[in-house]
Amino acid sequence: MTNATVPAYEALAQDIKNLGTEVTFGLMSDDTALLVSTLDSIGVKFHGARHENNACAMAEGYAAATGRLGIAIIGRGPATANALHGATYASRSGSRVLLIFGDNPHAVPAANGLGPDTKFLASAQVLQAAGIRTYTATDSRTARQTLAQAVAATHHGAVALLLPMNVQFGQIDPVATAPGPAAAPPAPPKPVRAAAVQTAAALLEKARRPLIVADLARH
Repeated sequence: MTNATVPAYEALAQDIKNLGTEVTFGLMSDDTALLVSTLDSIGVKFHGARHENNACAMAEGYAAATGRLGIAIIGRGPATANALHGATYASRSGSRVLLIFGDNPHAVPAANGLGPDTKFLASAQVLQAAGIRTYTATDSRTARQTLAQAVAATHHGAVALLLPMNVQFGQIDPVATAPGPAAAPPAPPKPVRAAAVQTAAALLEKARRPLIVADLARH
């Protein structure tokens, strides 16, 4: 560690900007406020949403409309729980979306040192149970590499990145912790849909009063 250190959230914000990111979406929380304000201060516009689900939908819509990476920044605990519908939709849309969540301090028993963390949520387990690929930054010194891995994985759809508060606030050497290239993981096999679409179109053409019932389930 050298004297020229910065908080990890500052280096993470710069890495996000270096991706070519111009805008992010979200709902600011106490555990994401410094990351969001740093992004805004270096020219990455933050669009605030009225609800966490809306933030995820905004990021997915941006990704779908532009073909670029859509980023939503959401708080931890109850905020993460609020975002589950939007996050699940984003993960099933196939769009390139990075869902950044604040998270409980890693390997720290209490956030305030005074008692139980009332905002605690087993976020990684909850997101994974919803079928969302999840990366967790467990150390300030490797957080930037974890971000790079999560971004690479978005080439195959939406990904969640958990940033614990103490990991964000840790002091790091921005040179020594510069992330290396992260290869995208193998793409999951995609179902053949052309025949199904053609069949559905033929049925609709013949139907006089069609009724369409749909859900978000992926089979």
